[in-house]
Amino acid sequence: MSKDDSHVELAPRTTSYDFFGPPGALFVTLTVPAITYGLYFGCSETNGCTPNLSTIPDQIVASVTNPDWWTSLWDTQAFLVYLAWYAYTVIAWFILPGEWVQGTTLRTGEKKSYRLNAFPTFLLALGLVVGTIYRFGPSSFTLLYEKWVGFVTASVLMATAQALYCYAFSFRKGKLLALGGNSGNIIYDFFIGRELNPSIGSFDIKSFNELRPGLILWFLIDISMACEQAVRRGGLTEITDSMWLVLAFQGWYVVDGLFNEAAIFTTMDITTDGFGFMLAIGDLSWVPFVYSLQARYLVFKQIELGPVWTTAIILANATGYYIFRDANGEKNNFRNGSNPKMKRHIKQRVRFEFRKRRRLTGTDATKRGLEKGYKYLDKFKRANAGDERQQDDLKRFSGAIRARNERAYWFSLAEKERAWQIRLANRPIMTGGLLRPSFANRPLPRLKPQPEHISGMIHNRRMARERRMRKLVDIQEAMQDLAFEAKLEAGAARLSGQQQKDKIKETFARDQRRRDEAYAQEMLDAIQAARREKIANKTRELERERRGEVLRRTILRRRKGPPAHVLALLTPERRMMDKVVRNVSEVGYVAKIKRKLGFKFRDPDAWKAEIGSSRDKKRLDRMVKEFLDESERRGKEAHDVVDTEIY
Repeated sequence: MSKDDSHVELAPRTTSYDFFGPPGALFVTLTVPAITYGLYFGCSETNGCTPNLSTIPDQIVASVTNPDWWTSLWDTQAFLVYLAWYAYTVIAWFILPGEWVQGTTLRTGEKKSYRLNAFPTFLLALGLVVGTIYRFGPSSFTLLYEKWVGFVTASVLMATAQALYCYAFSFRKGKLLALGGNSGNIIYDFFIGRELNPSIGSFDIKSFNELRPGLILWFLIDISMACEQAVRRGGLTEITDSMWLVLAFQGWYVVDGLFNEAAIFTTMDITTDGFGFMLAIGDLSWVPFVYSLQARYLVFKQIELGPVWTTAIILANATGYYIFRDANGEKNNFRNGSNPKMKRHIKQRVRFEFRKRRRLTGTDATKRGLEKGYKYLDKFKRANAGDERQQDDLKRFSGAIRARNERAYWFSLAEKERAWQIRLANRPIMTGGLLRPSFANRPLPRLKPQPEHISGMIHNRRMARERRMRKLVDIQEAMQDLAFEAKLEAGAARLSGQQQKDKIKETFARDQRRRDEAYAQEMLDAIQAARREKIANKTRELERERRGEVLRRTILRRRKGPPAHVLALLTPERRMMDKVVRNVSEVGYVAKIKRKLGFKFRDPDAWKAEIGSSRDKKRLDRMVKEFLDESERRGKEAHDVVDTEIY
């Protein structure tokens, strides 16, 4: 392998972003510590975890602008205690016995070794805490509750320091970088984690922080919360059943994770993600100080559940834990290659490939199929002989097959559920009404929606009844035709052919007389009178229009407009003028437009009526002058009033 190839394998460039890239990484980097602090200040004894949402912005502004508030986040004693706790977990990793196991194969073909002693570290810490409480009482272990904010600050500083250290040392030569943490952007790489497995000698920083400092501290915080409640209620025997449930459930989760420490070495956090601020803040701050929120809430909100609710909660938690543990165990076995289903999936794939190519007859296609088959056979032989690389390839291959089968299974299951939900949503429901009996149905209940088979039955019966009715009518008409034909044949037998001929000629003669018949004088007089009445009606309508009445013909003429080919050539102004001149008026604006277009008027002097009589001019001028004088007087009075108020 050349130097360039080694560099590309160890430090491949990240080509895609998660968390919406650098802006999202910066947002999470700032908000995770802020939310951790916010959960403490928003859920405390002063507000009972029900803060007034309208005052939150003002409280935030007042806090961040107050130097005393920033000072209150720091507690020297809490910081020293947290450093002592972290030092204890590191020393315990070195001195406590534990088995060394190998993780998954890295991109370089190597495997990293990990020490399994998280569970002994937890037992030793638990023993020290229980002994302290037993010797000095519950009040000796309430420090975590009393100095909560100081411990949060210490954990945030520790997470930030470790993220900065790992990011800085990831630029040293020969470091194996994470596939998603080498983008070249400082903010994003610092958040995601640039180096895949940052270590100091055999001490792996990422796997160490994954379980020990944060997860164990989570349960110790729960114990401290129970001690604080015991101090307030008068002893350990007075602790509420809800607090005991929190201790039991969360403690069992912690014990389960620590006892099955080897399972984390196949998780995405260890195999894929680098160690950056995301994992550091999550392991050291988020897990212990956010997950213990329930226990801290129960200190000042003491709830007694009673035996019924306690039993129900225990059953629900046991069911959830069984599902969680069984699923995680199966996933871990699958990743390690110890799942017996893997062999079954590979055998299924081999059978599928054989059935798929069993009918190959072409030389080239058969050759390609045989080459592919011998390639798989060679892999199987080498894996069976102990080749770890080939075994890893088969594990991944079987995992891909199983994942595809699982996707197909869940897809079919989702389709069945979707079909069932559709049937359930459209199931017939009785509305309380009745479907009255008819020719097509008996008395039935009214259903919504109406079932298709009932609607189809009613429709088919109606169509069948209509067909029977049409058939009955056809039969009756046929019988009438037969009777008429029989009667006609009987009459024709009695009449001779000449008689029938004469009868037909007589009908032709009647047709000729009808054609040649002249108009009666009475009919002509009536038609002429109708014509005169029509002309008189038109004349009266024209006279009514001249008087200004709006008739139906007036409205129709206004709406009619010019033909389409003429209308298309008119400008908007010309269209408006055309619409105006269709009015019957000969005065005002209509007369002005008609005069502009050259229309002739029946009464050219009609527009003068709008000017008025000359003898009214003096009277109107006098009224205008009086109006102007009165307006001027009122204006002066208003002005004088304003001046008086000002001065």
